[in-house]
Formats: sequence, structure tokens, C-alpha cells
Amino acid sequence: MTSVTPNQQSLDRPSAPTSVPKPGEGIRAISQSPWPAYGLASLFLATAPLSPSKYPKLPPFVHRFGISIILGGAGYVITQDTLNGTGIATAWSLTYLFFNLRSSLRSRSPIAVGLSCATAAVAGLYGTEYFYFTGHDAIEKSRRRPSGAFQV
Repeated sequence: MTSVTPNQQSLDRPSAPTSVPKPGEGIRAISQSPWPAYGLASLFLATAPLSPSKYPKLPPFVHRFGISIILGGAGYVITQDTLNGTGIATAWSLTYLFFNLRSSLRSRSPIAVGLSCATAAVAGLYGTEYFYFTGHDAIEKSRRRPSGAFQV
């Protein structure tokens, strides 16, 4: 029979990871996913059949239907090429906001304001990936030196 000391027990047990997650890792995982783009596209597609006579404060049908198709395509592009897909989603979300944010805030229609808020959230999410995280990755790569590089 062998006796186990407390120090030997702690060596046998795997320890918890000691690395601290970097700020923004959770957001980065979401911003590289196509699901926010698909969700916003389905939200716009769900409002496409709403009649302008019944809901006069909504953006035009062409804007709502068009952005749903574009964001669906951007979600697909994100699955193939994250950088270009997030750029497409950011650009078209900001384009929608440029044309419709002021009128939706003035109308105070819950549907129009909700569409604008969701679009701003998606633009912020994918814009953070496109402009901030991608730029910081390039800076970090440039700071690293190859292991066999000649150092002066």
C-alpha cells in the first residue's frame, strides 16, 4: 500500500488553465459567425410583407427586402471568407442606417425603430471585427519575428 501526500495529489490532477482570456474574445467569436447577419436578414424579410397603408412609417419595401437578401448573402460570405463577409455586412448595414435612421427615429414606430436598432447592433458587431480586430491582428503579426531571423 502506498501513501499519497497532498503534494503528489496536486501533481497528478490536471490544473485549471492559467491563461487569462483576452478582452473581446467572446465578441470576436460572435462577430465571426454568420448568425447575426442571418438573424437580421430574417427580421427584415419578416417585415417585407407588411403593407405600407397599414404601417406608413416603415422604410420602403425595396429597402427592407433588398437588405434581407444582401445580409443573407453576407452571412454566406462570412462562412467562406470572414474578412470580406464582415465588410459586406458592415457596409450595407451602415448604408441602411444612412438612408433610414433619421426617419425611423422621427416616426417613433416600434417596428421601424427596432429595425434600425438591430441594424446598428449588427453594424457595430461586424464593424468591430472588420476595423478593430483585423487591424490588431496585422499589428501583432508584424511585431513577431521569425525564430531564425537575424537580429541586430
